Amino acid sequence: MIPEWNYEKNDLDARKFCLGAIVSARKHNIDRNTYEFCQSFVESGKAREIIEQELPMEEAFALIQDEYQMLLDKRLNRKLY
Repeated sequence: MIPEWNYEKNDLDARKFCLGAIVSARKHNIDRNTYEFCQSFVESGKAREIIEQELPMEEAFALIQDEYQMLLDKRLNRKLY
């Protein structure tokens, strides 16, 4: 098996956690943008910061959902102007 940077267990777990947060909101379509957000959120280190805080899951998920919603709002504003 070829080692890939994006298949490290910590990264996979963090992306899974991030995706789980977005899915749990039940208000977003899961598409390529969602997966790209999760990847960039993990790469930025923000996902790991949230996970390491050991917050209650609802709080951690809310932080991720807020970040994702901000991204969606920025994209929508760019399209409008």
